[in-house]
Amino acid sequence: MTSEATPGRATDSVAEDERERIEADVEFAAAERLTFFSDAVVAIALTLLALELPVPEGDSIREVLRGLQDGIGEYIAFAISFAVISGHWRNHHRVFRYVARVDRRFIQLNLLWLFLVVITPWSTRLLSDGEINILRFGQYAAIQTVEFSLLAIMINVLIRSDMLRPGTDPARLEESLHRVVPVAVGFGLSIACYPLLVLLGLSPYLSYALWGVLPTVVGFAGRALRRQPTAQLPDGPTRPPKRYRGNR
Repeated sequence: MTSEATPGRATDSVAEDERERIEADVEFAAAERLTFFSDAVVAIALTLLALELPVPEGDSIREVLRGLQDGIGEYIAFAISFAVISGHWRNHHRVFRYVARVDRRFIQLNLLWLFLVVITPWSTRLLSDGEINILRFGQYAAIQTVEFSLLAIMINVLIRSDMLRPGTDPARLEESLHRVVPVAVGFGLSIACYPLLVLLGLSPYLSYALWGVLPTVVGFAGRALRRQPTAQLPDGPTRPPKRYRGNR
């Protein structure tokens, strides 16, 4: 009887393996579709940025140059937003190449992140359409703070989940997390620093530099803290650094 049951169990095992393989392929295809969809939305957002650029008018070189000068605020805002959206896409792309499957909660986080990507061109227009002030500056910085924070949350969810490809080292995603968090913190701090620049009598347009300086400073500070030796227990060896868990 044992010899007769063995082929049946082997057949069931093969069928189960085949079902698991098909399910894994379907989940990976769904993750790829989310990646392609995200790439398309980011590309559209970048295109909308360019469509908002003013075109200088005039028949002479002097008139064209004057038109370019009049639109310098829009051109600077375009360059900033192009760099910001490109930074979002680079980190998103760097992380998603390790994703094997996605769940409902992760899809919702990604859609919310894409919503903020899509309204960035509108936020850019509001930033540059008129004299810069705390409202124009603050709304842009706040949107980017939330947007980069959502990206950091998604990365952290992936690190702690079983949605990564087998054999993926969570340290690769932690590197991306260490890039994204300082940018989110830097944009948030810039809102508090803007009134200080105004009180010092500096040009409000110098506040744009905060979005480059503050994330860099926060990033350097974070790296310095991570390089500090871990605290040693009173009666034991040095405590090992805390690590996130990847695949469970």
